Amino acid sequence: MTGFAGLVGLDGRPYGERDLDGAATVLTALGADAYGGWSGRTGALTAAVASVVHHRVPEDDDDHQPWVSAETGTVVVADAVLTNRAELCRMLHLHGAAALPDSLLIARAYARWGADCCRRLRGDFAFAVIDGRRGGVLLARDHLGRRPLHLYRGVGWLGFGSTALAVAASPQVPLEPDLDRAVEFLAVAQDTRRSWIRDVTPVPAASSVWITRERTQHRRYWSLDVTPRRSGSAAEHAEELRGAMDQAVRAQLRHRGGLGVMLSGGLDSTAVAATLAEQVSSARIRTYTSVPPVGWAGSANGRDADESVLVRLLSDVHPHVEPSFVDAVGAYAVDGDDAYFAAGGTPVRNTLNMMWVRAIHHRAAADNVSVLFTGGIGNLTFSRDEPRWLVDLMRAGRLVETWREATAWSARRGWRETLIQGVVRPMLPDPVQRLIEVRRGSRSVAAQWLAASPLRPHLATTALAARIAGGIDAYRRISGLGRFLDDNAQHAEVMATLDVRCGGRVVDPTADLALIELSAGQPGWARRHRGRGRAGARASMAGRVPDGIRLREVRGAQLPDWYDRLTDRRDEIRDEFAAARADPATQELMDLSRLDALVRDWPTPDRAGDPSVVRDYTLLLPRALATSKYLRWLDHHRTVRPRTVAARPSQFRSRAPHLAP
Repeated sequence: MTGFAGLVGLDGRPYGERDLDGAATVLTALGADAYGGWSGRTGALTAAVASVVHHRVPEDDDDHQPWVSAETGTVVVADAVLTNRAELCRMLHLHGAAALPDSLLIARAYARWGADCCRRLRGDFAFAVIDGRRGGVLLARDHLGRRPLHLYRGVGWLGFGSTALAVAASPQVPLEPDLDRAVEFLAVAQDTRRSWIRDVTPVPAASSVWITRERTQHRRYWSLDVTPRRSGSAAEHAEELRGAMDQAVRAQLRHRGGLGVMLSGGLDSTAVAATLAEQVSSARIRTYTSVPPVGWAGSANGRDADESVLVRLLSDVHPHVEPSFVDAVGAYAVDGDDAYFAAGGTPVRNTLNMMWVRAIHHRAAADNVSVLFTGGIGNLTFSRDEPRWLVDLMRAGRLVETWREATAWSARRGWRETLIQGVVRPMLPDPVQRLIEVRRGSRSVAAQWLAASPLRPHLATTALAARIAGGIDAYRRISGLGRFLDDNAQHAEVMATLDVRCGGRVVDPTADLALIELSAGQPGWARRHRGRGRAGARASMAGRVPDGIRLREVRGAQLPDWYDRLTDRRDEIRDEFAAARADPATQELMDLSRLDALVRDWPTPDRAGDPSVVRDYTLLLPRALATSKYLRWLDHHRTVRPRTVAARPSQFRSRAPHLAP
């Protein structure tokens, strides 16, 4: 990624580029191909910015940030990979734009449309504009929050930067962990608006911040419209979905090296891989699939443990797709290391999955893959199912179609489930559903999640826990697409850090904005159709993805051999717990006696399928140890954090270029 940081003086105190040396040192882990800086006045404000550039796409060779324009009075820094470059160039009347870097397109777009340029940009972006004519500073983040951007407000000044750690490199920012954020993370809360560093807050996705001496104004420029369209047949909706997938894959094809796909046997990643294969029929496409080690014969609880057979089905149809299979043998059980944290990375919610994700990234980097495609968000977008499809049909007045759909579904699921799950439950107000749960003696999902977290018991009774519980219950009522938007924005630092560490870009066409907007507008009956779930996505891939994959209903297991992998790493887990036990922040947050029992009383192989064992050892224990590991690293980093840059690399530029009119 390209990283940037800045300081804004609200009280007139001057700032220079050297004030950002600490932030530049932190950001160098994310971009060391070029450096630029600027400082000066903008109206009543003073400001300084610095950027580090990582060459991700061919156009980045000419990325000379910050972009300074005497004509418009602006200074622009941006971390961006745009997907609508051709459209932007037409609207901006730019000729020979094929070599223009995305950051320059953003500078031109701001000069033309001001803050409204955000509405016209597509793709991943975060940027800052120092606007000398208007006397303010604009910060903005993309629609989905794919690129990170953080803000800190001091007395008489503001700091901003790509990662929270870069913002905290300023000597005036106290580098202290936000333990409330840690509690939210351990309780699996999804609606946080915090970073892991106290008082450094993420700029929300699809938002901009306008900073002047008098005020700081937050504005949301986009929200997802989930109102379904009622027109069109199921076949027409499937064709639209196919076209959106084509465009989403095509938009990510800018690359410097090889092309790869993180591939499972599921519909979403195979749809991405097959679409990519059709669009680049002359190029070799490497795929990487997580599988158990050769000879493993454990149980996956009804799921497919080894999807290599399905991957080979796809490569039979598309011969230039070359499969590679990766296992997690020997991978660290507790995610995170010094280099990852120093680059701005933070704990990952599904931390155990990083055992195989990192193995795939390492293999792809060794193969010189510069763009690694995934379909990771597809089950919430491209192949999203819709359990309210019968209610949607009834409310649309399509009663005959409602009867046909209900009859087809009941033939597979039974009339009782069809009526209760498809009609009655979706129509009940939330308080009534909760009352039914209470009458049955069941706890809310929030209460269950809190009880299953590694938090100390007294934290479950605090006001923070109550707020978290309310957030979790509210989160469950959000549509799948809404949940994706929250999750996506929270993990932007993680995604940016993983991008750089895997040696290229990790892109997900199923997270394309146009595809998401189309998915949100498609009616439920186009997605659950004639007795089959995910019907729209299945139909859209007819003739492209083999039927053995396209019509498959058994799901794959992401790490079926988790028990063996953790058992192999018991010494590492014991060492991590010993370090966690001695850490004051961990002592304050976590139930150490419970964690001690998990580490000490290791389950026998015959218990590896028990739901409580799966929960405790795949979610609770790895997440707790990864959180403690990060908090300990942050405490150590506080004493040694960089404040200055002793010597910038020779290829770094010390001044910003001037942007010609």
